[in-house]
Amino acid sequence: MYRKQSWIIGVTFLFIAGLILYGPVGQDAAYHAFADRRTLLGITNFFDTFSNIFFALLGGWGLVMLPRMSIEKELRFLYRIFFSALLLTAVASAYYHLQPGNVRLFWDRLALSILFGTFFSIVVGEFIAITWAKRIVWPMLLLALFSVLYWIITEQRGEGDLRLYIVVQFLALLLIVIIFILFRSRYSDVTLLYTFILCYSIAKIVESFDHQVFDLTGWISGHTLKHLLAALGLGVYIIYLLKRHRSES
Repeated sequence: MYRKQSWIIGVTFLFIAGLILYGPVGQDAAYHAFADRRTLLGITNFFDTFSNIFFALLGGWGLVMLPRMSIEKELRFLYRIFFSALLLTAVASAYYHLQPGNVRLFWDRLALSILFGTFFSIVVGEFIAITWAKRIVWPMLLLALFSVLYWIITEQRGEGDLRLYIVVQFLALLLIVIIFILFRSRYSDVTLLYTFILCYSIAKIVESFDHQVFDLTGWISGHTLKHLLAALGLGVYIIYLLKRHRSES
């Protein structure tokens, strides 16, 4: 167990050390220039904006179906936070895409950071130890809040720095993958869980090719496709929570 945990500690140290040595990571000035700016039904940037409805539906579905999910009693509060944060993400992301800019992006990133911090705590609870999940969730959520506050404050000073937010989002995702490799879940049917992570990983890739995807297809952008793939993954994740059961071994 300690050998496995040392991998997590080592990767965390190297990741953070690398960011410190790299220096401040500024916000790309072209970040808000999304490919699909079409207006439909009076809604600006319609497809990037409206596609967030799937996150709202999934967040609501998750909260409604929570009593039927195979979840440890001690971790149910984490899932309530997770699905509530998913609802918040839908609202904040739609609000941002209606009129993209740093001020609105703050709310989008705040909701997402809560989502990532909570999910990381859930994975720790289900793969490593419930006690550790309960210990880290509040520090993770405080780090999530501070990471976005730090970014927007430095941005307003003309020296934007995204490093803490990168830790919350990308280091958390990297550690989740490592946990999947090193530790064993107490539940069956984990293939669906891995499918969720795969969908989100592909979503992040197509997001980086927003304009190229839109130029190629002529009707859907990389960012809209990111929303759809992430929503697909979340739907698979909810199905996983409903279908799984405690492993006998």
